[in-house]
Amino acid sequence: MGIKEDDKIKNCNDSMRKTITVTITNNLRYKEFLECPNLDKFNPRSNVLFEDGTPMGYWFGMNLRKISESKNPFCIEIIKQYNERNKKNQLKNSFYLRKYKYIFLIMDGMDKFSFNSNLRFPDGTFVNEWFLQNKDDILSSDNEIDIIIKKQYFDHLGFENLKAEFLRGDVSKFCPDECVRFSTGAIMNFWWDCFKDKILSSTDIKSLKIKEQYESYLSIDDNKSKEVLTKKL
Repeated sequence: MGIKEDDKIKNCNDSMRKTITVTITNNLRYKEFLECPNLDKFNPRSNVLFEDGTPMGYWFGMNLRKISESKNPFCIEIIKQYNERNKKNQLKNSFYLRKYKYIFLIMDGMDKFSFNSNLRFPDGTFVNEWFLQNKDDILSSDNEIDIIIKKQYFDHLGFENLKAEFLRGDVSKFCPDECVRFSTGAIMNFWWDCFKDKILSSTDIKSLKIKEQYESYLSIDDNKSKEVLTKKL
């Protein structure tokens, strides 16, 4: 009986030693993470490492739930750091979003809405990709800048619809003396005269097709002029 009791005590002591060892090891890990000043340590893809070479971001991601639920003083401070870091990032992202919106707003032309546009922000970001990523938020917002961007976007959609209808129109739509009309009753020839330069300088698919039609029209018109001139001679 005495031997069995001794075994129980030994097993209990071994278990306690293991628990103490794990606790000390965890605390050292928490302490090292907490004292690291680089807040990129929270990023799973960062290269911030523990002394043993373990990526801090990966370790934090794997242990986030455990740390956030722990009463350990180190864990409590780590979560405080994490929350502060998130607040700073939100403010930073909010600032850059407003900056991008303002630059987008004052950009001339409607090419900025086109999927085929090569326009870029000063940092090299494609304008059309940025708009696509933020479109839903902008369209559902009542922010003053967003409301203006929405109006520009809806004007763009209306203009795109007119381009599509113009594309289907008779070739005489290019002739200033003709009177081809849109379904709304507006005169295509006058519309073309107003937006010709804009369409010819655009790179979206509809504009390029209209440009092809226009070049074909000019070729036909030029040949007719030559025929008339030849007859006169």
